[in-house]
Amino acid sequence: MSSVSLNMNVAIGVMAIYVFIYYFLARSVLARINRKDPDYFELTENGSDLPVGMKTSSTILEMVFDRDLPGRTYGQFVRIGLYTVRVMFACYVPLSVLMLSLAWK
Repeated sequence: MSSVSLNMNVAIGVMAIYVFIYYFLARSVLARINRKDPDYFELTENGSDLPVGMKTSSTILEMVFDRDLPGRTYGQFVRIGLYTVRVMFACYVPLSVLMLSLAWK
C-alpha cells in the first residue's frame, strides 16, 4: 500500500485554484441575479457590471446564506450555480485541512 505525499507548495496552489473557481462561479451567479433583479442586493444601478471590492465579496457571502434564493424566476444556471457555490463553500475548510495534513508529513 502506498502513502499519499504532497508538497506544501502544491497543496497551497490547489487551494488557491479552488478559491479562484469558487469566487469566479459565485460572481457569475451574483451577476445573473443582479441582471434579473438589480434591487435584490442593491449593488449596481440598472443591473450594470458588478463592482470589484469588498461590497461584492460580502454580498457573495450574503447570497450563499440567503434562504430565499434561488427563486424560480432566476433560471437553471442560477439554481445549479448557487447550489454548487454553497457546496464549495461548505467543503472549503475540510478540504483545506485535508490538503495541509497531507502536505505536512
